[in-house]
Amino acid sequence: KKKNNDLVYISSGPENFENSMKVYKDIKIETNKYFYPEKILMKTIEKFCDFNNLNLKILGRARDDDSEKCELDFYQNLLKKRLDKNYYSFKNKYQSSYEVCDQSKICVCIYSALGLEILSRYCKTVIFNFRSEATQLENLNIFSPMRVRNNGEFWSSEMDQNKILEKLTYVNNLREDQWRNTLNNFKLINLLGRDEGNKNFIKLLNEKN
Repeated sequence: KKKNNDLVYISSGPENFENSMKVYKDIKIETNKYFYPEKILMKTIEKFCDFNNLNLKILGRARDDDSEKCELDFYQNLLKKRLDKNYYSFKNKYQSSYEVCDQSKICVCIYSALGLEILSRYCKTVIFNFRSEATQLENLNIFSPMRVRNNGEFWSSEMDQNKILEKLTYVNNLREDQWRNTLNNFKLINLLGRDEGNKNFIKLLNEKN
């Protein structure tokens, strides 16, 4: 119910210092190309947070100490402020990634399953769908295989600073009821639905028994 004054960025890595990374099957992408969108986005997010007095926090993907160091160094090189106290990891023992997002004022991602999952929890979330353009791989469109226009109320495919600030400002200023209406009008259930209390699963189990 109570939100922290945080903007949480959901990280996609990097988790190692290698020059290329496997995306799927036999396809590899240069690390610099894959993470080029972060270099565009993070500086603008930091500017937005400073202007709106929000705490910028990185929700990391790393699962071990070496990966965490790589990931933290990557973001630290992109940002002015030190991240030592603002850095979260999925292996946080005291708080799940869902709790971090639930408690934040606004969340941001580029390409993350968690970003879609928290939309189904009605967390205020802005998606900058830049990965497919940067890599020229359509499968890295976060909405794939669903066909979604390039720009909408809470997402954008344009790597433009003004567009980024526009989307962040719009979602940040929405009242909770306006945000829920926005998601419902988008027909979020077609992208990723959330079955509160696992009702469908329980119903299936009862039918089998």
